Amino acid sequence: MAFASKPPTTRRRPRRGPLLAVPLSIQYAILGGFILGLCLLLINLRPRINALIAAPPSATPTPIPPTATPTATLPPRPTDLPSPTFTATRPPPTPTLPPPSPTPGLGPGVTAQVGDTGGLGLAMRTDPGLNTAVIRVLQDGERIVIIAGPQQADGMTWWQVRDAGGQEGWVAAPFLQQVREP
Repeated sequence: MAFASKPPTTRRRPRRGPLLAVPLSIQYAILGGFILGLCLLLINLRPRINALIAAPPSATPTPIPPTATPTATLPPRPTDLPSPTFTATRPPPTPTLPPPSPTPGLGPGVTAQVGDTGGLGLAMRTDPGLNTAVIRVLQDGERIVIIAGPQQADGMTWWQVRDAGGQEGWVAAPFLQQVREP
């Protein structure tokens, strides 16, 4: 007696490229994680980037030279009245902005406190300016004594300071607040 056997069935696997081998949901999860990580990185770097970018220089307008207005002259005719002549007029001067004033209350001998750095700290530098070497980073709440200044560099006001350990350097004024001693 012959047993009927089923013919062997072969399953065909669909051909998949290298990206299709990974399920689509996992691809979306990886892409979403990458985008989320990039956004968090940019959010965390924003205060540091803002601190590194120099304030724009004070606006000093360039005077506009007077421009000559052409005069219209026609040959006189016996019945014409004299033609009007135009003169060059100079626009009113634009006021010049004064240089930024240092933070009120700060000066040599004053104790100040670091603040408003967004947790990034304030760079104490060898000289005034954003392109000088960093000695150390002062943290929010740290107290320092102003020993000289102010000086203007890179569009910012800078003070020479001494920290609690006796180290001296220059810091940007916008991140200093005067400490009121009782």
